[in-house]
Amino acid sequence: MDAEDPFGDGDVSQGTLIHLQKLAETAKEHQAWCELPFGQLAYNFATNGFGEKSVDSPSSAENLIVVYLRTGFADKAQQIAESLLETAEDKFGDKTHL
Repeated sequence: MDAEDPFGDGDVSQGTLIHLQKLAETAKEHQAWCELPFGQLAYNFATNGFGEKSVDSPSSAENLIVVYLRTGFADKAQQIAESLLETAEDKFGDKTHL
């Protein structure tokens, strides 16, 4: 059974991610604390739905890192950044030895 496309864009998963990111952006205009849950949802949706090596995951990770820093969660931001770096090194190789 196919899921209905509530946004009419043809790709339910991609459409959902885009709308979560738009909600996060809207919340950013008001306060970082409002943006935090949407950023977490977008990141989790991208990494679990598309995989950590997908095109959408790094962008969602970067956005969440910024929100974590703005809300005082430096430890969580560092964890996400380290995971993002590991994924990039796995995908593109370690560039520190150039």
